[in-house]
Amino acid sequence: MEFLNRFWATTAQMSPYLLFGFAISSLLTIILNPTFISRHLGKGRILPIIKAALIGVPMPLCSCSVVPVTASLAKMGAGKGATTSFLTSTPQTGVDSILVTYGMLGPIYALIRVIVAFVSGIISGFAVMTVSHNSVSKLTPPETPEKRKSFKEALKYGFLETPADIGKELLIGLLITALLGTFIAPGQFSASIGTGMTGMLLMLAAGIPIYVCSTASVPIAGGLILAGFSPGAVLVFLIAGPATNIATILTMNKIIGRKETLTYLSTLIITALSSGFLVDSLAINESITETIEACQHGGIHLFEHISAAILLFLLIRKTILPKPKKKSSCCCSCK
Repeated sequence: MEFLNRFWATTAQMSPYLLFGFAISSLLTIILNPTFISRHLGKGRILPIIKAALIGVPMPLCSCSVVPVTASLAKMGAGKGATTSFLTSTPQTGVDSILVTYGMLGPIYALIRVIVAFVSGIISGFAVMTVSHNSVSKLTPPETPEKRKSFKEALKYGFLETPADIGKELLIGLLITALLGTFIAPGQFSASIGTGMTGMLLMLAAGIPIYVCSTASVPIAGGLILAGFSPGAVLVFLIAGPATNIATILTMNKIIGRKETLTYLSTLIITALSSGFLVDSLAINESITETIEACQHGGIHLFEHISAAILLFLLIRKTILPKPKKKSSCCCSCK
């Protein structure tokens, strides 16, 4: 019962922010369409890198869905630096992830995530541009550009496609959070591996090879902080987890090249560790812990119960609902 209570409490607490994030995601797909992005990322060397980071931070793309979008940008003419900047900053955050972080970990930590995503994107982009002799990607441009989404298509993307894309990972994240809170005592890792370089390297090793969504990683981050990992160590996980995985690394190797991919990974690791140490020096552990505990032990309002029910339905609808049958194309004489 404690496990179920923690699972539902965490879901109820984050659901209003996540649903609002889905709504903003719908609007962003209209405003930030591929044509708009390619026009601002395809010319120049320095400014496109900064623009790519600015565009990537609010984009609601996880580390899986950002790969084909990044490939599309490269095909449309975006340089290697801008492509890397976009790939680095985009999966770390998003309007949904930022809002959930604000609700679960507090405004300070949410702001830190935004700043780190933006800065790491710029640093990675400049590093790749510096070592690359050819700024153009290896992919050839498509014959016809993608059209701007209609309002109906944007709503479908925000409330149907996006929940379907992150549903499995987000549910797993909620389950892991409930398990951590149920079976691991608060502060259990603080005296051994949860703080300092050891904790950060452990989070780095866990985050780089695996796939984890920026939104789904938020409840896991809350559970890790309560278990004793420092906010800086958890930030390393929040950077390395969404921004890298095996699929992303292999795809980047194909798009920008081996040397550039190694530069991208090295820069991201250095940025993650530096950000982790900087966050730990701010001494914000106590305020973050209080925010997390208040979320888990505070009362759940009716609106949050309703939001949680809607969110869970959106996340699992692809699993529990039968797929629609295709209409037969045969003529009436076949019946």
